[in-house]
Amino acid sequence: VVVNPTLDRTAVADGLKRVVGGFIDPRKPSSPTMPSVGITEAIEISEHNNTSVRDAAVARECADAGRAIQSGEYGLYSNAIGMYNTKCSTDLMAAARLIASQTQGTTQRQISSLSNTLAAMRGAPGLKQMMVVSQGIATTREFLSLFEPVTRTAAAAGVQLSVLMEDEDDGDVTNQAKAASELGQSIKDTGLAARRREDRRMFAAALQSLADVSGGTFERMISNPDGAFKRAAIAGSAVYRIGVDAPSDASASRPIDVSATVSRGGCSVHANRSAMLPGAVVQPSTAELVSAAIRRGQPAYAVPVRAAVTRRQAPGQQVEVGVGIEVPAAVAGPLKVTIGLINEAGELKQGARAVPAPGDRGDYRLTVPMPVAPGRYRVRLAVEDATGGVGSVDTEVDARLTAMGAVNVSDLLTWWKDGSGRPQFLALDDVPPGVTNLSAGIELYKPAGQSFPADLKVRLSLLAAGGSTPVAEVDLTPRADGEVLRAEATLPLASLTPGSYVIRATVTAGPQRLGDVSTTIRKN
Repeated sequence: VVVNPTLDRTAVADGLKRVVGGFIDPRKPSSPTMPSVGITEAIEISEHNNTSVRDAAVARECADAGRAIQSGEYGLYSNAIGMYNTKCSTDLMAAARLIASQTQGTTQRQISSLSNTLAAMRGAPGLKQMMVVSQGIATTREFLSLFEPVTRTAAAAGVQLSVLMEDEDDGDVTNQAKAASELGQSIKDTGLAARRREDRRMFAAALQSLADVSGGTFERMISNPDGAFKRAAIAGSAVYRIGVDAPSDASASRPIDVSATVSRGGCSVHANRSAMLPGAVVQPSTAELVSAAIRRGQPAYAVPVRAAVTRRQAPGQQVEVGVGIEVPAAVAGPLKVTIGLINEAGELKQGARAVPAPGDRGDYRLTVPMPVAPGRYRVRLAVEDATGGVGSVDTEVDARLTAMGAVNVSDLLTWWKDGSGRPQFLALDDVPPGVTNLSAGIELYKPAGQSFPADLKVRLSLLAAGGSTPVAEVDLTPRADGEVLRAEATLPLASLTPGSYVIRATVTAGPQRLGDVSTTIRKN
């Protein structure tokens, strides 16, 4: 999942819910008879031709029936020399090359992702930090050259890195081995478990080096990362910027090596080891910014904008995607929003709308319904203000309705009424100040040629986020409106304390629970 840097918390939260990955451990032998090779070993053997590591691995994995290797004329691993042409040693070398190749591809993708994200943050104003949560980066040498794209892009974008690594109980046997050696005993190498411990140390060393060369911080976390995020927020709440004359041979295309120290006791300094000479900046026009945001998804930050999407059925077997947009009242109007819709084939449709002046609840709000064929889409928004500033949002939309047995259901819709009594669609989670009653409901649709199940009911519940006991609850019998059934109710908010709440609609047919849909609201 890719979500462009954005102030739209809804898009970020939705993206985080769908971040999934599958990891196939390249160290795991394909069969019990195959040798075990660690990632650290594979890199050293395959990429750096480290004969000492190679000999140790062959001696460990290819000893005859577990027979201990004896020290010989040429040292501890001399017996391994005669084993290089055996099937075991051939398999070991092949495994090392395969693991190193797979790992190198993963590492390059990590570096590319970090660099691309940093580059996307370049246009954001103010102080910027990127929090990287990682299990590690696989490399044993040449940290500076490997991380140069990251450090260079961070310097050009003005972003500080904070790197977090989830800590694990590695069960390090270093002290046990030392004690056993002093007692004249030995601890048998535990194979893959030992390789994992070696690799874990290598992953951590690489992350520490990344933080060091980029002027960031490195921290291990055990379970709850809140403390690390708070410390990063404090560290990034202010920075010192020091200006010096650039060397006479400096150019905008070549990074300059820098170092920074602090003489005051009890203080430390974190500074990127690379600096970039600012080049000539050509400011794009408003039209160019809007075109880049819609056609390429390039983020723009001059106008803070939030957006959310809901789905309901539209005529002709289509799905109505309702895009709700909100801009703070402090932004200079009038505003214009350009909306781009991109289907799975990459085809773009776009249009523009004027955003009405802020109403009695203070902010600019606009809801745009778009009927589309079921499928996946990207929705891109670009909002222009009266000064020519542009803000943008880029989000992915699955334009398919929720199926509950033979019934299709809309998203849970929420709305409130303004001072003139007109209903206002609440696409986002923030309830406007002064709203004391919020309406909520769902629509139910039957497949063509079929009837609705008997005894359909909807229970609408309001719960504190993370709670299980409803604050308010109402049972509804959906009313027919043509081919659609609607279940709606008004929920009182005046007595609620500030915080986040969940509205949930549970659909039943007699004793059978068909499913539920929910949405989150936040009362400030």
